[in-house]
Amino acid sequence: MSNPFNGRSPVRRQRLRVLADVHAAWVAEHLDAARFDAERAQAKSPSDYNLHYLDVNPTVSVENDFQLRARAAMGLTA
Repeated sequence: MSNPFNGRSPVRRQRLRVLADVHAAWVAEHLDAARFDAERAQAKSPSDYNLHYLDVNPTVSVENDFQLRARAAMGLTA
């Protein structure tokens, strides 16, 4: 019997595809209400992270909503 969390497992791959869909839907629902921290984005850093990514900060309740959706997508219980 194969391990469902093995990197080659069809179950794991399917759950990760579902998780990606969950994340895309969650972002579409909540992006407009998320806060963008311009100071952090413009901060000088040895990393080039801020050149490639845009971080926004959802509220705690919105973040909790994503965590619940993500756990469900991965077959975990609350």
